[in-house]
Amino acid sequence: MAKKRKKQQVRKQQPAAKRQVVEEAEVASQPKTWGDRMVEQLNAWPLMTRILAFIIDFICGAVATVAVIALPYYFMTGGKTVSTLSDYLEAGVSMPVVVLLVLVALFFSWCYYVLIPTRVWPGQTLGKHLGGLEMVMTDGSAATIDTLTARWFVMLIAETPFMAVTSYVMQLVGLAAGNTVLSAWQMVGIAGSLISLVMMIRSKDHRALHDRVAGTWVYSDN
Repeated sequence: MAKKRKKQQVRKQQPAAKRQVVEEAEVASQPKTWGDRMVEQLNAWPLMTRILAFIIDFICGAVATVAVIALPYYFMTGGKTVSTLSDYLEAGVSMPVVVLLVLVALFFSWCYYVLIPTRVWPGQTLGKHLGGLEMVMTDGSAATIDTLTARWFVMLIAETPFMAVTSYVMQLVGLAAGNTVLSAWQMVGIAGSLISLVMMIRSKDHRALHDRVAGTWVYSDN
């Protein structure tokens, strides 16, 4: 009696198993979408490549923007280094001039993170160019200047440790609005950076917060 029941159970299971095999075969035979191929490529290159590319970009972005703030003070004071924007004010420089310096630094940062990837190397900053990575839209099309500007802006506002120039913008906010506002922004920036890192490391598509907001993808172009 037990053997008979076992045979009946096997017979009941066989159609379901066959259906599963057929369904899996059908799925495998279907052409992969651009998104599926993207995820495969993302999982094919090590995450360390993107981290190294970020480090290179952070250094290059810092050099391009910090020089705007540091060099005028260096020549103005005969070789002294600037620590904060308050040093300019203490040296007798007016607030509008300090604001102008920060705006120029922001422009240099925008040029590196937005203009270079749209005019020099499509979808690539220097770090991504060296790492063989490319920024594209989620549908595979080329990232536009508007999209990369939005991506840069999210990093500037919500992921403050990711960009050196943000420290000067935050200092301006502190001078204009007080330390309370500055402290609140610092907390938001730290939280945003941690969330972004977790997204990039743990998510299947490795998209950081700025990628999700801007609708971009970073993948290997090799």
